[in-house]
Amino acid sequence: MFIHLTTHSAFSLQEGLPLPSDLAQAAQAEGMPALGLTDHRLLSGTVEFVTACKRAGLQPILGLEIDLEAGPLSSWR
Repeated sequence: MFIHLTTHSAFSLQEGLPLPSDLAQAAQAEGMPALGLTDHRLLSGTVEFVTACKRAGLQPILGLEIDLEAGPLSSWR
């Protein structure tokens, strides 16, 4: 089973194009039980993402990608 854990939505400015609802629909169509969202530097799309995942019957996995001097850092909850 494959689950995307590091996706970027349109809320990751200039890094992702799909809306959280588009990501959830695509994951549901592929038969994934869960989907992760790790937008870059902000959590603005979190509510929309969780709502879209629940409507699609998916387990939302929330994360955040931030930049450190040593490079990017991702964390999940």
